[in-house]
Amino acid sequence: MLDELSGLTATIHERVKCSKALAQIHDAFHAESNRRIERGLRSLGISERDSKMATVALVSMLEGIHLHSGKRDSKTRDELVLWVIQRVCGNLASK
Repeated sequence: MLDELSGLTATIHERVKCSKALAQIHDAFHAESNRRIERGLRSLGISERDSKMATVALVSMLEGIHLHSGKRDSKTRDELVLWVIQRVCGNLASK
């Protein structure tokens, strides 16, 4: 599904520079996404500090893969994303 939205995502990221309304929607989307990811990490027993840091890192990685890995097939991208999430969550949960 992310593959189908990559053009839209790139357009939104470009247009938030020109539209205050779109920037507000974009920021609200990211805030809610971050809250959900952070909540999920906290439910694994990851500390508040680590869950905040991991959320920033994971969202950055996901956006980078989503926006800049168009030549990689979607299965390979999915495997990469899952591999990183499993390693980050596994390492932080075992602390």
